[in-house]
Amino acid sequence: MDPSRLSAAPPRAAVYARTAMAHPRDGSIEEQVRICQARAEREGWVIAETLTDHGVSGSTVLRPGYQALMSAMRSGAVDVVLAERVDRLSRNPGHLAALHQAAESTGVRIITLSEGEVSEARLGLKGMVDALYLKELADKRRRGRV
Repeated sequence: MDPSRLSAAPPRAAVYARTAMAHPRDGSIEEQVRICQARAEREGWVIAETLTDHGVSGSTVLRPGYQALMSAMRSGAVDVVLAERVDRLSRNPGHLAALHQAAESTGVRIITLSEGEVSEARLGLKGMVDALYLKELADKRRRGRV
């Protein structure tokens, strides 16, 4: 067979979904996974991994699904990370920077349904906004308003 006629394998995607609460207000993990899978299907990507963290804050990297995502990126098991929004990946600017650095060093693209392909600048800005949100939420909880 003519090598020029061989098609490249479709990109392998890791779908990541997270909720911080047992009963989330911003959509269930199942819904996040479903809409990410639909996007992957439209793009022709193969879902290589579906990784989730249920009831865990985005302010920590001590999440089994997140750690598995980082391992999948570093091992070359995935070409694309797909999540509903950046804040599903992390709400910490430092963690987002580390995620971006791992993606850059391994050639992995980070794509969210709400922001599209995520650049370093977008991750930094979004991480700062989310970190401020977490601080405000903690202040409200201390005052008994949430």
